Amino acid sequence: MNKISNKLYRTKLIVLLSTFVLFSFFAKTQLNLVPNPSFEIYDTCPYKAGVPNYSGIDQICYATPWFQPAKCTLNNSYCDCGSSDFFHYCGNATPDNIYGYQYPKSGLGYAGIGLYFFNSNDGREYIEIKLNTKLENKKYCISFFVSLADEYNFIATNCIQARFTNDTVTQSNGWMKLNLNEGIDNINIISDTNNWVLIKGIYNAKGGESFMTIGCFDDYQIVNDNCSDSPNCGYSAYYFDDFGVYELPEISAGLGGEIDTLGENVGLQANCEGCWNDLVYRWWPSAGLSDTTILNPNATPDVTTTYYFGLIDTSETVPCIVDLVDSVTVFVTIPQDTVTPPPTS
Repeated sequence: MNKISNKLYRTKLIVLLSTFVLFSFFAKTQLNLVPNPSFEIYDTCPYKAGVPNYSGIDQICYATPWFQPAKCTLNNSYCDCGSSDFFHYCGNATPDNIYGYQYPKSGLGYAGIGLYFFNSNDGREYIEIKLNTKLENKKYCISFFVSLADEYNFIATNCIQARFTNDTVTQSNGWMKLNLNEGIDNINIISDTNNWVLIKGIYNAKGGESFMTIGCFDDYQIVNDNCSDSPNCGYSAYYFDDFGVYELPEISAGLGGEIDTLGENVGLQANCEGCWNDLVYRWWPSAGLSDTTILNPNATPDVTTTYYFGLIDTSETVPCIVDLVDSVTVFVTIPQDTVTPPPTS
């Protein structure tokens, strides 16, 4: 091989190896199906001239491709009638804005949503986005962070939810409540104005869902909040950041077994379909197990024991991973005549 051919060969080899390394790198982490999850991308900087403290108000549609599903007759555009907010450093709207003071969870921007008027199904703001791919008939981890806005004594609530639909939805009557049921719910009242609070849940998709909508979908009569002085209660508003929709692996702890002879062991047969490289196996309790970090350890318990199998996400990207747990029981049924009796005096 001459020098030119040798050089070309080495160049091709380097390109091939680089492509393989790049592919391997991306195979190590799970893909987030939410585009622009932390509101860093915008087609127009959210700013209102002359009133900088109002920058970002009613401008969620600038954080492409997010929008508020409140269509009206003015140009038939979501941007014309949407009132959900997009705060970004480019418009001097983070950390200080009309809602209060909060740094982004990550990056330079976040969204603001007015969830509802007290004791009313009106005043409902939502934000919506089309996912990068349709959901399949699988489990997905849904996660995002919220912080209660603190400028106007906003109501703290538990009604912070995510819903999934095959097609986009529209608030046909002003800012009235959307009636959607499929998704995840938050249980606890979130009153923290200083820190970002994680909301997460596992969604069992039916398949075909393409859109995610965020807001409050419960009737006001079943919403829980911290209002103790109803005449002075007004509105509930939060900041939102760092959305994630991640496909989850399917795990199984396998079948159990029975030990009927001293010293006998049972080989556990766990399985993880769709696992990626950042995930570490874990078994507990550790008593009687040959290894707690492999799929198929040997179990030699002294008594009947239920073992639990789960995963740890070392990249800390998918928070619902710790909620995936399966179990298997190893029964110990050693006959009495095989047990050495204690010595008699």
